[in-house]
Amino acid sequence: MKPGAGSQRHEPTGGDDQRMSARSYLLIGGILLALAGLFAWLLWPRDGGPPQTERFVTEIEMLQPPPPPEPEMEDPIMEEEEDILEPSEEPPSETPNEEPVDQPQDSPSEPSDANQLAGLDRPADAGSDNFRLAAGGGGGLFGRGSGGGGGGGDWGGYVESHIRRALQRDPRTRAARGSLRVEVTITADGRFSRATLRSSTGNPDLDKAVQDVLQNMPRLSVGRPQDRPPQTFAIIDMKRS
Repeated sequence: MKPGAGSQRHEPTGGDDQRMSARSYLLIGGILLALAGLFAWLLWPRDGGPPQTERFVTEIEMLQPPPPPEPEMEDPIMEEEEDILEPSEEPPSETPNEEPVDQPQDSPSEPSDANQLAGLDRPADAGSDNFRLAAGGGGGLFGRGSGGGGGGGDWGGYVESHIRRALQRDPRTRAARGSLRVEVTITADGRFSRATLRSSTGNPDLDKAVQDVLQNMPRLSVGRPQDRPPQTFAIIDMKRS
């Protein structure tokens, strides 16, 4: 018997190779499909629907304004009846005119030699005027015709009262008595640019104190009238309170 006579060797042909390749591709494709299905099953939501995004709605509550306050009941204003004053039938009583009481006048003192030389105590023709300025016979320092004095009405009395009050406020001169003759120069705005004592009290210390007060006279509250001269001679009666 010849070797190989009882069996025949089967050698693969080209058709077999093609069938094996097709099976391999089908197997691989099936595996891939199975894997894809598995992944799809794992990723698919369990509730059976697509995921939904939850939306939050913000509700704004409108605040209602408070009710307006109730108007307060005002108390009725009771109008007071004005009392009508009836005119009195009785006529007003007349006040009796009081008669002026004559006050004793001090006897004039003897003029000093210094005053006579200065012409301070010369006889006056009609006494002093409303300024309390001496109205001498014209030759004295305080005479009617001397340096800007004379005449004056209320202005002279105002200047005199202003000087007297200044002397009475100073403790050194408030006790002075008698008549003081002064010469002052007043500016248009009421300032004393110059003030000099023209008579003597008989006490050198008191004369010096009076002169100090005159040198520091406060300003007048009103200015000098335009029709009045700056220089004024006045007699200050320190007996008056």
